Amino acid sequence: MGRRDLNLDEYNITKLQYRELHNFCLQYADKKQQLAELKNPYGSSQGYNTPTGCTIGDPTARTAERIIILSKEIEAIEQTAMEIAPEEYQNILLAVTEDVPWHFLQLLKGLEMGRHDFECARRRFYYNLAQRKGMI
Repeated sequence: MGRRDLNLDEYNITKLQYRELHNFCLQYADKKQQLAELKNPYGSSQGYNTPTGCTIGDPTARTAERIIILSKEIEAIEQTAMEIAPEEYQNILLAVTEDVPWHFLQLLKGLEMGRHDFECARRRFYYNLAQRKGMI
């Protein structure tokens, strides 16, 4: 069964913008993993930025740039979740980065928000993230 898009018309966020923000958040775990591998290349089996004879430029600079980009993207997601609900930061983060539903968070993670408050917080999260990314 497919997941329904949030309606964020009241925040002037279109369906396609929401999908972009949603997919950006779903990449959170991958971004954290890539960042860890870039910061510790000797523990990685991926071989990121392995120098080859045909690349032009400075691989160290490209790695540093990628670390900065990933760090800013991760920070944007985390800071936005903290702004929305500081006391429920971890649960909001799970909801937007892993599509964990309200009832699961309430039963197994101790979420104290009601369903309505949770849905409002999730909508505000996407609105604040859209502002942070300069989309609106």
